[in-house]
Amino acid sequence: MRALKFIRNKVFSRSLFGYDYTAPEMRGLRDLFKNIRVGYIYRLDTGGVKASNDYATANYPGVRGNDLTVVVEVNVDNPGLFCCYYYVTNDMGFVQNIKVGRSLNPLKSLNFRIKSGVEISKKL
Repeated sequence: MRALKFIRNKVFSRSLFGYDYTAPEMRGLRDLFKNIRVGYIYRLDTGGVKASNDYATANYPGVRGNDLTVVVEVNVDNPGLFCCYYYVTNDMGFVQNIKVGRSLNPLKSLNFRIKSGVEISKKL
């Protein structure tokens, strides 16, 4: 990863590391990228437990998965749709509206366990 891409593109940091560039957890990497041009970063998973709930499972093990929240509710404007909200800590990361019988699209940080709106209506 090039240092300029890490420093200038704040969204890139969140999508790759799970934290904003300015987060205290990123201080070590910010300091590292002050003095290098290219860094090779690897994910070292040792088979930890992935965070999960009734609706989704995190793609990677670690503490950041505990900050993911999935909220599913019936769409107020259209009762035939369900709204699926995805939050990282308290920031809304994604909203997906699905019809009964259609599936939720997987995200980079989590996979949905529920494959259709029919299953969602049964859980609600």
